[in-house]
Amino acid sequence: MAEDYIFIVSPPLEEAHSEPCLSWQPDEVLIQFPNLEKDPKVNLLNSALQLFTNLPFINNELPYNSEEKYVKLFTNILHSGSINLGATKSLPNLNDDDTAQLQRILKQNLEIEQVSHALDVIFESIILKTRFGQRFDLQPQYHQSPYIQIDLRELSHANTTLMSLLNNAFGTPVLFFGGQLLPKPLFTLPKLKKLPCFLLVSFNRHGKELNTTSVEFPIEIDVKQFLDPDLISTFKKSKGSPSAYQLHSFITQKDGEYMTYTRLRASRQWYKIIDSDIEHDVDMGHFINSAGVTVLLYRLKDAQ
Repeated sequence: MAEDYIFIVSPPLEEAHSEPCLSWQPDEVLIQFPNLEKDPKVNLLNSALQLFTNLPFINNELPYNSEEKYVKLFTNILHSGSINLGATKSLPNLNDDDTAQLQRILKQNLEIEQVSHALDVIFESIILKTRFGQRFDLQPQYHQSPYIQIDLRELSHANTTLMSLLNNAFGTPVLFFGGQLLPKPLFTLPKLKKLPCFLLVSFNRHGKELNTTSVEFPIEIDVKQFLDPDLISTFKKSKGSPSAYQLHSFITQKDGEYMTYTRLRASRQWYKIIDSDIEHDVDMGHFINSAGVTVLLYRLKDAQ
């Protein structure tokens, strides 16, 4: 890709995260995160990183020369993985060892080998320190994190659905098969007062033993029933639903090994990624059922 396609964009100074951002047209390639030593923590972090590296918009909203070390490494990795070597020479402080550095320092911050902790580390160290992080905004004054957390540790059912779990998390009683109620959460989530561009749902399966409840989740989901009435009142009548989301990626595990299934930008094609191994043209139906799914990332369809 020619160097002419790289731009520096300066947002208005009054905006949060007003530092100049990189803007480039990424090639349709997936970034490979190596794990030569088959380290479980690195495998977990690689899977979590893959949730974010293949999203649209990210190429326009990462800072050009951030003073935050983690952010700079992440930006360099994405940019150098998306364009040719000649163009990357224009980046400041580009280091061939950026990926290893980022993996090492993120691993040091990963106290517990769980997906939710990996997400916390990546959000706190990188994503929320950039303009791109605003696309996950669930309004922190109402939520403790930029994603929805669902506890599966006490769930004894063999299988359930994402909609049942969300209804339960937002305080709507849900009857399961045979009339059995899902366990009531300790805290119910308040209705969403805005529609984030990306909706992230994390499942906690780690109790005394790993919970293996199979969760069925759809390729498309409408979250209107979880929205604040004031937000719904702003919707204009249209053919489609403004609160519809499309699955962009998810993390699952099998025998302790984490893997990410993802689209690339706005592509319809699915990929399966385990560290640096990539499987192309993975077939997905309208619903997916997984006993190991730990993270779902949905993208607002209006943002397509």
